[in-house]
Amino acid sequence: GERGAAASAAALCAGGALLAAGALLWHVATARRTAFPPPEQWAPTWPGLTAVLLLALALTPNAAVWGAAYGLGPGFTLGGGSAVRPAAVTGLPPLPDFPLLAAVPAEGPGTPVTWAVALVVPLAGGGLAAWCAARAAVPAAGGPAVLDGRATACAVALAACGCGVAMAALAACAGGPLGTGALARLGPDWRLTGAAALGWTAGLGMPAALAMRAWRLRPARGR
Repeated sequence: GERGAAASAAALCAGGALLAAGALLWHVATARRTAFPPPEQWAPTWPGLTAVLLLALALTPNAAVWGAAYGLGPGFTLGGGSAVRPAAVTGLPPLPDFPLLAAVPAEGPGTPVTWAVALVVPLAGGGLAAWCAARAAVPAAGGPAVLDGRATACAVALAACGCGVAMAALAACAGGPLGTGALARLGPDWRLTGAAALGWTAGLGMPAALAMRAWRLRPARGR
């Protein structure tokens, strides 16, 4: 359970980091322009550029958690009542010129592409939790089962609960106020993010774990 929870939470964050990196690459021209504006807009200096790049690097873990929250469905807010989700991006306030913010999708309803890309996150979390449970149920492929189907499903449920708690804690640490008014709330909602992580991991992980368990038992049945 603990290993599955840690693995699934790590997979969700890795998937979120992949989403954020992909979005940055998709908007690489905008990201480059915000980091290195033309001379007529701002005369860049090495200390200034270094500070911007170091800040972006320091916020990379936050971007991974925000990307995970996006992929899980609840998404995040950038203040002012905005919502950035796969279903739609609404109410975006004027955003400052900062490289990581170039990854934020444009306002509008979601598309099949955004939904398909976002599904990478829950599939990664649920799949890894299932793999850990199946390995615990049948340690050696073709060998005897240590856990039956019900115990395997319970192992995934425990992993999903641990993953939900971990993601809720990470979301709480990755967001928070940066001021008052429109900046009073930024980042993912920790309650929704934790609940979505639990639901996706359990919903996808249980059937996948049972299928993997059966597959690992298959050689033994053929003897």
